[in-house]
Amino acid sequence: MPERLELGTAVHCTDGELGELADVVIAPSSMRVVDLVVKPHHIGGPALLVPIETAEGSHWGEIIQLECTKEEARRFPAIREAAALRPGEAPAAGSGWDVGVQDVVAVP
Repeated sequence: MPERLELGTAVHCTDGELGELADVVIAPSSMRVVDLVVKPHHIGGPALLVPIETAEGSHWGEIIQLECTKEEARRFPAIREAAALRPGEAPAAGSGWDVGVQDVVAVP
């Protein structure tokens, strides 16, 4: 059954609060959420890319409960900055996005 994900919802690990839901990543082919972007409160640093499989569904609506500790969550990939562009689109002029690009992901 589909669940509603609201940005700003508290995200908890098994040992306490991690942060809040900042965004989601949707697979273009299936139109399903594949990752949660979590902005940590207590550990600082950039937002984390958390696989949706890590989230339990029992507390949705109030909090998002992850099946990992805060220490384990720190090992998830960090999100620096991202944008979704359609094929053939280019970043806006003067955005600086062509400088320092570290990862490029192309989806067919």
